[in-house]
Amino acid sequence: MFLKKGKWQAQIAKTGFLTSLVSYVTFWLFDTIRSGFVARYFSVHIFLFFSLVFGYWWSISVRTYQDRPKIQLLVAVAFGIFLSMIIWLTGEGLGTNRFFVSLLGLIIPLFFLGLLRSK
Repeated sequence: MFLKKGKWQAQIAKTGFLTSLVSYVTFWLFDTIRSGFVARYFSVHIFLFFSLVFGYWWSISVRTYQDRPKIQLLVAVAFGIFLSMIIWLTGEGLGTNRFFVSLLGLIIPLFFLGLLRSK
């Protein structure tokens, strides 16, 4: 089951991607909560690098693509909310345009999702 030709590469790449991504987020949160808790010993961005490498490997080793539109929409909405919150919290210099730029940050991920779906 695990050692079928080509299947084991996708399994290793998927495991490496998920492990390095969860490790990056966890160590980054620990370092954000207590500054220098992790960064004093090693850079947390090493995990980000490995998640990009394993993610690329996983993407080229997958044989069949499964389109999951509900998950794509959920991720786009979550990213849009996150992006608009960041724009709102850091956009004090935008003045009265702050609301409109935050609204634009909410809409942009949905716009790109629509572009990606229209082949």
